[in-house]
Amino acid sequence: MPGTSSLLARVPLAGLVLGCFAGIFCAVWSCPGWMLALLIPGAFLVWRGASVQVGLALLGWLLMWGMHGARLQNMGDLEARLVPGDRLELEVVVGEVREPGGFHPEAMVEVRSGEGVGGRLGLRGLPMQVRPGDCLRVTGRVRFAEAARNPGVLDRVEMQRRSGLGGELWVERMEVLDERAMMMWPRRVAWDLRGVVRERIVMGLEEGSLQAALIRALVLGERDGNQMEAFDSFRHSGTMHVFAVSGLHVGMIGLLAWGLLRLLRVPRWWGIWVVLGVMWGYAMVTGLRPPAMRAALMATVFLAGFVVRRDPVLGNALLASLPLVLLGDSFQWQQPGFQLSYLVVASIIVVSPMCLGLARPWWQGDPFLPRVLYTRTQSFLGVAREKVGSLAVVSFSAWLGSLPLMWGHFGLVTPAAVVASLVLVPMVFVILGLAIVGLLGGVIWEPLEVGINRVNGSLVTGAHHLARSFAAVPGSHFEVGEGRWWGDGLLVFDLRDGDGAAYFGGDGGLLIDTGGRREFGRVVFPAMRKSGVQPRALVVSHPDGGHCGGAPGAVRAWPVEQILLPVREALSPSFRELREVAEVESAEEFFADSGSRYPLADGAELEVLYSPGEGEGSLADDRCLVLRIHWKGWRILLSNDAGFEIEQRLLARGVDLRSDVWIMGRHQTDFSGSDQFLEAVSPQVIVASHRHFPIEERIPARWADWLEGNGISLWRQNETGAVAIEAVGDGLRLRSFLDDGRTETLRKP
Repeated sequence: MPGTSSLLARVPLAGLVLGCFAGIFCAVWSCPGWMLALLIPGAFLVWRGASVQVGLALLGWLLMWGMHGARLQNMGDLEARLVPGDRLELEVVVGEVREPGGFHPEAMVEVRSGEGVGGRLGLRGLPMQVRPGDCLRVTGRVRFAEAARNPGVLDRVEMQRRSGLGGELWVERMEVLDERAMMMWPRRVAWDLRGVVRERIVMGLEEGSLQAALIRALVLGERDGNQMEAFDSFRHSGTMHVFAVSGLHVGMIGLLAWGLLRLLRVPRWWGIWVVLGVMWGYAMVTGLRPPAMRAALMATVFLAGFVVRRDPVLGNALLASLPLVLLGDSFQWQQPGFQLSYLVVASIIVVSPMCLGLARPWWQGDPFLPRVLYTRTQSFLGVAREKVGSLAVVSFSAWLGSLPLMWGHFGLVTPAAVVASLVLVPMVFVILGLAIVGLLGGVIWEPLEVGINRVNGSLVTGAHHLARSFAAVPGSHFEVGEGRWWGDGLLVFDLRDGDGAAYFGGDGGLLIDTGGRREFGRVVFPAMRKSGVQPRALVVSHPDGGHCGGAPGAVRAWPVEQILLPVREALSPSFRELREVAEVESAEEFFADSGSRYPLADGAELEVLYSPGEGEGSLADDRCLVLRIHWKGWRILLSNDAGFEIEQRLLARGVDLRSDVWIMGRHQTDFSGSDQFLEAVSPQVIVASHRHFPIEERIPARWADWLEGNGISLWRQNETGAVAIEAVGDGLRLRSFLDDGRTETLRKP
């Protein structure tokens, strides 16, 4: 076994990397300045001829302590200067740009010096597309990322700090200045190139379709927030890494280029330079995203060994890229993608040789039979066994390296990943190759590109079905997070912009509305996934995009067997799509009738108090179901977005409306919660959605005061976030997710 000195000689940058992390931790922990005194004995050791490792470690320590400390100081100063709600005008330089609609801001910018503040800021609500390097004069309102308002949702406050953002600005007005930041020109070119490739790789496919979303995700690493349920199959099969444009993708692109160059008999020395150019070109196409840049840097260091005629060491390439990445953005070390990429590669480097030594006898065949005596079939099978075995070892090593981080960050363990990767990684290799061939073919003849893209669309559909099959195997994945926040009662989600959704029961329960397409992907779907429940029944209260926009994705993602609908026809595209998907997925449809009852889990029943006729109402909110859950002697009313008109119809029919808890939304244009209706319901508690914008989603102040004066408890969801309603003994308890200490227990009269 080689000694420590021999090992360090093979990876001389280990000291530099350790020093960089020591400097970052000194900055994070605000270590006192007297620790700089360690520099004196360190310098003395270097002068006396100590190892170069010591000198590099000292260099990395001092450099990153100073740089990361300055960045933390800028972030803290910006946080201290910004006041939520204040209106600011700033000049900023655009650094990174992202697709709108995600968890991250659309743009991350650096505040220009001379503005009284410095540091990195996030921009949301951009009125027009911007590009990296643009200098902007923006006016907007200061906002800070909100804490999670629903279970299972990513904490945006933590995400903001991990990205080094001192705050966010919701843009009201923006002006693009004439000047450009010259240092940003590579990112600017990369962003423009990415925009062209983004359109061409899905040319001929329907925009917004599953095929287009998956191809863009596999080739460019772009995640469509409207198709999050489609990615869940890859997540549960342990193959979500195929969407992270990192070492796997950059390596595949390099391998494709190398194979083509060998066919063309290009000299090895020139071929290495061409491969490096192709790899960096691919990193440019992805928009110079950090994962692709890390992989390209690593490949550059590794292949440079061949150029200078030295035996390259993959571990040294790994370590060489790390300080460069941290110099560019020292906040990356906190991000799961950074940790996963380096730990997985390190695991492959360390674990694979040991596993190969143990597993090689399984596929080597008869050791006493010389290879020259092999038949063609035996030779082919031998090579095939070796390739598959080697791929399995690498797959196992990568899974082993990712295991602690997947457990810690995402609460997920995926044993299926080892086998699933053997199938899906080669498919991704083919999909990437076809995407490149399609791009090149489009230069010659556009219909050729369209045809290749459609073939690629069929391939990604097959990959999706395979991922679903692997994920469906018992024991393929385990959720190991904190478990379900709510019990087997009712969870009322707190969604934006008047969207609505609620879930009743444990696994196999009932989902009442799904929220809009975006809120379903960002809130409802993650909460259900993390809790480990899958609904088998779905109710759509009315054909409004904010309530049924995510329903098609819900039917695709979960084993939904029954769907209760308010009407047969509606103008809503989401509603029409839901009916089409229900037919494809063989989900049985029912159309609600007033007075009908449906059995639920745990002896509960769902009662339809009001169902609109086919011709009633021109607005979706006027074609709204009013529902009531009967559970363990309690009555929970869900009026959804019903307004004054529906309330009056129910009163005129003499329907018994008495309920202990009233879950209510707000009508788009009408008043909800009239005095007569309140008297008929006589609730002890009202859980009401409330949003500052749009204005119709606000709870009227006078109405709230009237409730308080009449002894009715009002749970405003702007204060409570999601609300859990659970049976506790002979009582009914309400719990707030946002205000962890707020609870209320009802007793039967």
